[in-house]
Formats: sequence, C-alpha cells, structure tokens
Amino acid sequence: MPAKIIKFSQEARDRVLRGVNLSVANGELVALMGLSGAVNLYLIWLRRPFEVRNLWLSAAWQACNLGGFWLAVVLAPAYGGAVTMPETHVYIFGLDENVVAFAILSALLTGACAALRRAPAVHA
Repeated sequence: MPAKIIKFSQEARDRVLRGVNLSVANGELVALMGLSGAVNLYLIWLRRPFEVRNLWLSAAWQACNLGGFWLAVVLAPAYGGAVTMPETHVYIFGLDENVVAFAILSALLTGACAALRRAPAVHA
C-alpha cells in the first residue's frame, strides 16, 4: 500500500515550526534559570569563606539576566520582535506582565545593591 502524502498549508507549517522553536527556547530558558538559580544559591549561602564579594558576584549575575531582558525590550522594534506572543499574556496597568515583573525584579535588585554597598566587608 503506497504511503499517503498529506499536504499542509503554509500557515499550518508555520504554526508547527513556531511551536517547535518555542519548545526548544522554553527548555533552554528553564535550564538557564535552573543553573543560574543554583549557582546564585551557592554564592549566597554555601560558598566559604563568606565574603561580600560573593554577594556582589551574585548581584552582577542577576543584573546581566535583567539587562538582557531590558535590552531585548528596547531593541525589539529594530528586529521585529515582541515582548510576548500576542493573546497569551495579560496586561497590568496597561503594561505587559513581563515588563511589570521585570520592573519589580529590577527594583528589588537595585535595593539589594544599595543595601550591599552599606554592608561591611566580612571575612569568616
């Protein structure tokens, strides 16, 4: 029995390819977040001897993660990107939920760095 040839529309193919790309991107993102979180927990809680510079290293790492998001937001119009996929995210105060969440995280990191500047250099 000969194999059936199924023809898909270009729209269907594009939807499937977008889904595959999103699945791969989401998997990479989850792996990156997990690794980043584990390293930061090590730097903050487990690294001995305890030094304030470990906290600064952790803060710098998080600043790079946040900076990557803000850079993508600013440059999205230049490369035809979007902060989120249409119709999949909610808006809070007229802003995309990702922008609100990253603004809160950026404010928390700024506050943590301000507190860290006042911390004495402790060597245990």
